[in-house]
Amino acid sequence: MKNIVSKTKEFLKENEIFNFGKNHKTLICMVLMLILGMVSGAILAGCTSFELLDSLNKIFLSDFKERTSQSGAEAFVSSVVVYFVFSLFMWLSGLAIWGIFSIPLTLCFRGLGMGISGGYLYLIYGLKGIAFYILILIPGIFVSSLAFAIFGTETFKSSLKILKAALPKGRISNFWLLLKSNTKKFGYCLLLLCFAAFLDMCFITMFAGFFDF
Repeated sequence: MKNIVSKTKEFLKENEIFNFGKNHKTLICMVLMLILGMVSGAILAGCTSFELLDSLNKIFLSDFKERTSQSGAEAFVSSVVVYFVFSLFMWLSGLAIWGIFSIPLTLCFRGLGMGISGGYLYLIYGLKGIAFYILILIPGIFVSSLAFAIFGTETFKSSLKILKAALPKGRISNFWLLLKSNTKKFGYCLLLLCFAAFLDMCFITMFAGFFDF
């Protein structure tokens, strides 16, 4: 029995997946918050009455209509603006104590919107809606979600440091160094989000003509 236990422990230590999970717990939690939001959004869309879906139509469908009629440059700019607002809020949260709560909730909210959009498109437009979601929305969503999860991990750690510094006997060695580090990571995040916006522009240009909502 002891031999089995020791071999199991040895296997887990050597397995890269388990090592990744052990070394990147915060990142995994951030990804799970996104997934939780997406699942909750899809369930919410499925349980929502058509009257409420009709009101959601005014919120989401107008954006879908705009996306199918936007030029490539307009699609790029609109995506960058939305991504910038989310990332800016996360950057500010990383410099405050309340960031340990607001950052996971921001990611969950982001996922909620994606889940509602997918569920809404499927319920109202069926396979056509799913095709729109996959061909036009998913590429940008995947890259931007990756960027938000990574940046959320870094800003969460930063907020946690500030929280520990605020506790009795706690202190932060150099706030300006922390600010500089967060700002640098914010820049990297924006670069990745610009790539996600570029994907939005490309896929809208290629496939928007096939959809008419």
